[in-house]
Amino acid sequence: LSRMTLASQYSAAAYCPDNNNSPGTTITCDPGQACPLISSSPNITSIHEFENLGEAGMTGVIILDHTHRTIALAFRGSSSTSNWRACFLVEPVPWEDLCRGCRVHAGFRNAWDAARVQAEFWLRRAVREHPDYLLVIAGHSFGGAVAMLAAADLRRQRELGKALLFTFGPPRVGNAELARYLEGSGGNFRFTHGADPVPHLP
Repeated sequence: LSRMTLASQYSAAAYCPDNNNSPGTTITCDPGQACPLISSSPNITSIHEFENLGEAGMTGVIILDHTHRTIALAFRGSSSTSNWRACFLVEPVPWEDLCRGCRVHAGFRNAWDAARVQAEFWLRRAVREHPDYLLVIAGHSFGGAVAMLAAADLRRQRELGKALLFTFGPPRVGNAELARYLEGSGGNFRFTHGADPVPHLP
């Protein structure tokens, strides 16, 4: 439960990099994006942000949390026209180099592809410097969908293979083969609300 709470606050911080979180600074959240466990702590800083990458407008933050001995990659949920356009690119596309028969939502795959190189570089660097820290990948809604693809992809690398995945209200991201692969690749925690229609989208 404590890890879930932290992951939710990392996800909240991903909404704020455009005006709050610069590399090397402490983490702060906009009003309404509550993150009291990580906000303004001198031991918790942003090490990299990416904003509006690619056609999907992918935005997120990589956080170094010395207080909780955690490195977190968090993706922002839908917050721009580009994000919403990506959500509607629902055509399934093959991802055969991940697993045989895997097909994924085209818009979410495009979003992850746009962020992958930066995210991988900074995560690997942080893990090399803090090999005993927990690695968390998190996101809310659209960000949760991208987080699932990021976890599936990054866990194939030895130093990133133990990443824990926390998602909050994400839509579905792929077919049954992808689901089986993701379930077998590590620790996954998916939190949804029964009345939220987004996780039930086909």
